[in-house]
Amino acid sequence: MLYRRVENYYYDMGYTGNPFRNLSMQEFMSVYILEEEDIIRRIPTQDDSHCDIFQVTGDCGAGKTSILLLILDYCKKRELDVLYYHLEKSNFLPDFSYFSPSIIILDEIQEIDRSLFLEKVDSWMRAGIKLILGSHIDHSGWFPANYRINKMTLGDIQKDKLQKILHRRLEYSSVKSPGHRFSYRAISELIFASGKSIERIRAICYDIFLREDLPPVINGNIVREVIRNLDG
Repeated sequence: MLYRRVENYYYDMGYTGNPFRNLSMQEFMSVYILEEEDIIRRIPTQDDSHCDIFQVTGDCGAGKTSILLLILDYCKKRELDVLYYHLEKSNFLPDFSYFSPSIIILDEIQEIDRSLFLEKVDSWMRAGIKLILGSHIDHSGWFPANYRINKMTLGDIQKDKLQKILHRRLEYSSVKSPGHRFSYRAISELIFASGKSIERIRAICYDIFLREDLPPVINGNIVREVIRNLDG
């Protein structure tokens, strides 16, 4: 397989750079999150009366952290007193009430001891603090029946959604309009080979755009060839 090493190659193709290069978190969220309005509509805010806890669940790589960071960004832009904390496997959880937040965002809740967590949650609820949680599992059964919970479950990435994401990435880096598209078979190959991980799909696509003379339609054969070289 031949690869181009010249930066001008991408400009000749009509792109500002490799369309699947690493993006900043803000760029990533703007390209990858398609459900922004639905997410924002469902989260609790400090003057909200319909929900105490918003929970996002899904497997590793499903996009939970990206959604939590989108919510964090939304809250900060509206000058809400929000705090984000990523949990490690531990029997310690800080008492965030000392920081007087109105909203606490906790990522990787499955790592925390249940009794310790519920002890903190009880004090936060009594203080009127709203919670936004990210986890691999559904924790709804942990909470008392009087807690009002909104849930979002991130399932397997579907072909139609991935097709939109790939087009948005191409569009994001295009000088005018994308000169390439992924065939439906190529998208199926990406989903199968990646284990449905968005980051793995990005890495494969990055290497696809290192190829010389990449045709306008990226088909399944090209995807399989790149994967063989990556795994080789």
